Amino acid sequence: MDFQFVSNTLLETDSLQQVRRRTFSHWPHCTVPSSAQMIEAGFFYCNVCDRVICIYCNLICQQWTPYTDDPCELHKTLSPNCIYVRTRLMHPITSSIIIVNEDSTTTTTGIPSSISNNLSSLQSNVIVFRASCNRAYSAIPKRHASFATWPNEDLPLVDYLVRAGFFYTGTKTIVTCFYCNGSLQNWGSNDNPMIEHARWFPYCAYAKQLCGNDLYRKIQESKRAQQGTFSKIIIF
Repeated sequence: MDFQFVSNTLLETDSLQQVRRRTFSHWPHCTVPSSAQMIEAGFFYCNVCDRVICIYCNLICQQWTPYTDDPCELHKTLSPNCIYVRTRLMHPITSSIIIVNEDSTTTTTGIPSSISNNLSSLQSNVIVFRASCNRAYSAIPKRHASFATWPNEDLPLVDYLVRAGFFYTGTKTIVTCFYCNGSLQNWGSNDNPMIEHARWFPYCAYAKQLCGNDLYRKIQESKRAQQGTFSKIIIF
C-alpha cells in the first residue's frame, strides 16, 4: 500500500472505507464488539474466525470478548504509534495529510488487494491471540490422531508436523495450524514444518514461540531475501 505524506492527518479514499465495511459482511459476532465498532477502530475483517487486521500497523487481533473488549481502546493501547490511531482515534495534530493511494484499493473478494495478497507475509509488530482457533486440536495426541490417513508418500514425518502445531484435514496433503488456522500443502520431503509454519504465517504466535526470537527473525529475513512464490499457502 502506498501512502503520500502531506501532513499528520490521514485521509482514506471513499473506496477504501467502503472496502473496510464490505469485509465485515460476514462478521460472526451478533453482539458487541460489533462490525461498526471494528470499522470505526480501523480494522479489516480477515474472514477467519473473528480475526481482524489494521493495514497501517499490521496489528492482528482475534478471540474478542463480548461486551468487554473495546476495539478502539485496544487498538490505541497495543499500537499507539499507528498512523490511524494517532490521526483518527486520538486528537489529530493540525497540519498535513496522509493520502492513501487510490490504486491500492483494488479488490477481488471483498478484501483489499494489499490484504489478500500479503496476509500470509505480514511482519506483525503486535499479535493478540487470546485462544486457539481450533481448540479441539490443542492437545498433541488429538493432532497426532488426525494423521491416521496421512498419505504414505515422501512427506515430512507426522511427529514434526504435529510438533509444529498442525493437524491433518484429511484432504490431499493439506494441514492446518490449530492455533492460527493457517493451512499449508504441497510438502516436500526435506521441508521443515516448523520453519514453513513461521515462514508462511509469521503472525502466528504459536509458531513464533516455537521457533524462538532468533530463528524466527532469521526465517523472516530469509523469506524477504528469497521473495519466493507462495506455492504452499492455502487462502480460504
